[in-house]
Order: sequence, then structure tokens, then C-alpha cells
Amino acid sequence: MPLRNGTTKKLTLEQWYNLLILESSGQKIAYVADNQYNPSNAERIIALAKNADLFYCEACFSQDDEEFARARFHLTATQAGVLARRAQVRSLIPFHFSPRYRTEPGRLEKEALAAFTASDSSRASEV
Repeated sequence: MPLRNGTTKKLTLEQWYNLLILESSGQKIAYVADNQYNPSNAERIIALAKNADLFYCEACFSQDDEEFARARFHLTATQAGVLARRAQVRSLIPFHFSPRYRTEPGRLEKEALAAFTASDSSRASEV
């Protein structure tokens, strides 16, 4: 290794390793889109996202439009939030919103995050 005074210093492989390599924990990122909510898919999604640091999950429709979402093979925002909570992810990033809610900006994100952060006592049902 060259030094400021123009000389060099020999390093062992272990010394180079300690000098150059920084080990740290990685992040788990999960991504789910274009899924119909049913028990089989829910369990697969939960297994995929289990303990993820970031979970990007579609939240296409409001829970009020659950039948519409099912017919189009998409999740509702509430379903996305419940799945994220059950998978014990650190952070939910809902996306893939239907344009039918463009006059209500933030509606689906709020719905998903409310389901994600719901406490045990405030859960009406687990969709």
C-alpha cells in the first residue's frame, strides 16, 4: 500500500480485508402486484414478505369495492395493509392505485396504512 511519504507498506490478505470490506445487514424487499385475494394467495404473500424491511404492495381498490377488485384479480388497500401487518413487515409502500380514485388523492394509501397499523382491539375483521 503506498504511503504519503512515498514508501509502501505490505499488507496481509486479512489486513486488506479489514481495510476494504464493510459488512452490514442487508435489506429484505418484497414486491407484490396483480394478485387476487384468496386464502392461498394470502398465505403465499405473507410467506414472501415475512419480516421484510420494505413491502411494496398493490392497493388497487378500496375495500368498499372488494367485489370489483376480486373480479379484476387485484387487492384492495385494506387487504394490502392486513397482509403487510400479518407478514410483520417494517414498512408498507402501497402502490398501483386505480385511476377511479383520482378525485380522492391519498384515499387508498390511507386505507392501506390504517389496516397495516391497526391495533388488535381496533380490528373489525381480517378481510
